[in-house]
Formats: sequence, structure tokens, C-alpha cells
Amino acid sequence: MFVCMKRNMQSNLEKRNRVRIFTTVNKLINKKIKHMYSLDCSYYKREFNNVNDLINDVIVSGMDPNYEITFNGISTSEMAIDYIVG
Repeated sequence: MFVCMKRNMQSNLEKRNRVRIFTTVNKLINKKIKHMYSLDCSYYKREFNNVNDLINDVIVSGMDPNYEITFNGISTSEMAIDYIVG
């Protein structure tokens, strides 16, 4: 009887651990990845979901547009000034 109870307890622990692992994995999979645009400039800390919002902020704030645009911190090799039509 003791052996049977021990197996049952182990089985319940295994089930709980599997549920915890499954829940954690689902949370990680479903977590949304943010794609953010910014400028490669040490003092410009703003980030935007798209390039249009970034360029609008550069224009409105008077930020120097001669900086490269970054996507998730990686340079896109494009300058903000390339998007500004005079």
C-alpha cells in the first residue's frame, strides 16, 4: 500500500510539473515581440512601431535627421533624412 501511495504521489508531482512547464512555454511563445524603430544616436531614446512615426517625431522635435535608423537596435543603413521630402 505504501508503494502504491508513493507512486501515486510521484505521478501527481509529474503531472503538476508538466502543467507548469507547458504553461511557461506557452507564455514564452505567445509573448509578443516588439519591433521598434529609433535612431543610432546616444541621446535620442525614443522608439516607435513604424518608420513613419519615427520620422514625424524627428521633424516635430527638431532632431537632427542625419542619423541612421535602427530596427531593434540594428542599423538599417538608411538615414532619417532620406525619408524627409523638402
